[in-house]
Amino acid sequence: MHAIPAVSVRPAPVFVATGTVAEWLREAGAEVVEPPCSVRGWGIEALPYAPDEPTNSGLDKVRAATAIVERALGDSGAFQYMAILHEDRVTGMVDGQREFGRQIEIRCWDSVDARTATPTELPFAVLTQLAQEIVEEVPGIVSVTYNVATKPPSTIEVV
Repeated sequence: MHAIPAVSVRPAPVFVATGTVAEWLREAGAEVVEPPCSVRGWGIEALPYAPDEPTNSGLDKVRAATAIVERALGDSGAFQYMAILHEDRVTGMVDGQREFGRQIEIRCWDSVDARTATPTELPFAVLTQLAQEIVEEVPGIVSVTYNVATKPPSTIEVV
């Protein structure tokens, strides 16, 4: 796996970001550094921002989901993998009651140069286990998806 330099989702995170994304990350308490060259979007593993809840809550969710993804896919041989917290609310069921929760998207890529990439063909059992762990361990998450679009037209990073 090729990690993006200077990115951490552990305590005291450091992100490489510019513009509005950098502002949002700073508001969430993250340390933000400018990229060494023009690489718009690189280094942004997730955008932990939702206008109707405290930003730190979103950051906590994506940190917890990322830890699960890293644990599960660390030995996969993939070029890159990440958990992304979406702003959208999705309908789920928690303790027999309807809940409008959040969604985590998992991206896992095979590539040699990041210019083109294909989704890693993970076993369905791995995907269902990831979904189960994330939904059970990350409060407020009711849905988990796996991105199967190639790059291009999709991108690895999220802005």
